[in-house]
Amino acid sequence: PGTSIHPRARGLGARTMELFRELSLEEQVRHAGRDLDQSRGWIAGMSLASMNLAEVPRRFDFGGRLPDQEATRYTPSPGMLCPQHYLEPVLLSAATAAGVDVRFRSEVMGVDATDNDAVVKFRDAQGRTHSLRTSYIIGADGPRSTIRTHCGIAMTGHRFHRRFVSVYFRADLSPLVEGNEFIGCQLRSPAAEGALYGVDNRQLWLFMKPVRPGESRADYPDGRCYDLVRTAI
Repeated sequence: PGTSIHPRARGLGARTMELFRELSLEEQVRHAGRDLDQSRGWIAGMSLASMNLAEVPRRFDFGGRLPDQEATRYTPSPGMLCPQHYLEPVLLSAATAAGVDVRFRSEVMGVDATDNDAVVKFRDAQGRTHSLRTSYIIGADGPRSTIRTHCGIAMTGHRFHRRFVSVYFRADLSPLVEGNEFIGCQLRSPAAEGALYGVDNRQLWLFMKPVRPGESRADYPDGRCYDLVRTAI
């Protein structure tokens, strides 16, 4: 148990970086995401090897991010890329150093909120139930938030847009991408439709494949995922 072992989300916006700056964490976060510093723009093609990465058109940068020399005109802390499994250890270290009691493998079972405080009931890894009285509860657990559900807070808008199979794999693609790193590569081959993302722009990569209606995880055994990645590359 611990921080994420999957890259998950990689994009950090300028406002997020400004908050890290206020917490004196910006330098550590930028160091954690340094492998993706040279990633520029989105590209698209049938497969990675079929494209001339030096000449392929590139559309907007991450979040419409301005070139670095322009971005600093508007903020001292431009947005960046940093895989979540690199970011979380930085935040965990800062939290524990500040005296935060971090508890992994604990599940919230209920919330009893009043106008002045709240009691959170949670279960630990041994199945024991605990109660904790607190002034505030922050639900930072995504669109299917357990915290929000227990607090009776409804969600508006779409719960999710599409489902994806995420293939996190190791392959030395540096001979293909070095000097022409990208933020994301949209792959249009019917045999391997999806997107390719760099995790370290050398050995570690993430391939995201849209799941068709009626498909489930069982439709993507290891062998099929292996074939999809080979086709995409």
